[in-house]
Amino acid sequence: GFIEQLIVYFSGHGINSGLYEQWLLSRAPEDPNAAINVRGSEMLARFCGVGHVVLISDACRTAADSIQAQGVKGGEIFPNLKARSVENPVDQYFATLVGNPAFEIRAVTDAASRYRAAYSTVLLDALKGNAPEIVDSLSGHRFVRPRSLKKHLSIAVPEFLHSLNLPSGETQQPDARIESDETAWIAELPA
Repeated sequence: GFIEQLIVYFSGHGINSGLYEQWLLSRAPEDPNAAINVRGSEMLARFCGVGHVVLISDACRTAADSIQAQGVKGGEIFPNLKARSVENPVDQYFATLVGNPAFEIRAVTDAASRYRAAYSTVLLDALKGNAPEIVDSLSGHRFVRPRSLKKHLSIAVPEFLHSLNLPSGETQQPDARIESDETAWIAELPA
């Protein structure tokens, strides 16, 4: 049967090698195949039979910093299927701009070793409906739509990091590529 939507979320280590983003799995970089080739996965996702694929990346997009890291090639997470119809949209959300790190923060009340990803914290808050300005109500249903989420994250993530008064003043600017139409949604909220 037809799958309407698939959301792939990754939070972890990432690198950019030869302009190809890689999500590093636990055995990388020692195992050069223990990674996800994000660009290749995006291309294959267009023909995988899912109407709307969303890739969410809470990972660094910095350049590979060693020869070993440059050797990571990774693989794709979608099958290499023959095109049987027009391309389906793939929306992509990135925690930071290409070439930049994605930050983890520690709240004062957290244990010294417990960190949380700043981007994921703001993203999950918005997807739960805690950013009412981006919730779209339609016929008794409430939705968070991809384009409004992109705009919200571009403002809310830097504001969140600024509110923490980090000693180094670090911040990050999220980015996204939205291909889905205006009626697409990424979260449906209770009425």
